[in-house]
Amino acid sequence: MKWLEIIVLRTAGAVDEPMNLWKQIITLAPIPGLTEALIYTHSSLPGDLAITLNWETDRTPPWGSELAVGLVKELRRFGLVDHSIWIVRQGAICKEETILKCEAGHPAGHQREGTSGRENAGGG
Repeated sequence: MKWLEIIVLRTAGAVDEPMNLWKQIITLAPIPGLTEALIYTHSSLPGDLAITLNWETDRTPPWGSELAVGLVKELRRFGLVDHSIWIVRQGAICKEETILKCEAGHPAGHQREGTSGRENAGGG
């Protein structure tokens, strides 16, 4: 089963210390089931960062991975933290070359039934 954890930290200052903490934790040892771990900084808010943890395991822990739970606990020292868990829906995996065809389950360029295509222009 493929699943994703997203941890978002909102701080009042710089994210140097939380990023150093992240580097220490993620380089300790290989973590079974963790396929990718990325850290993002907000494009316009220097005190915000997001961590994504991609997993492939037999089951999804209801409260998240031990790694994420521990990380959330530590990151709370720096500001507000949000932690969410997302499961990949069967049949929803799209390869990079076909991502446009997979958008919302409809072929690229086709509108969903019941939409006029004007909703974003105020005509909906």
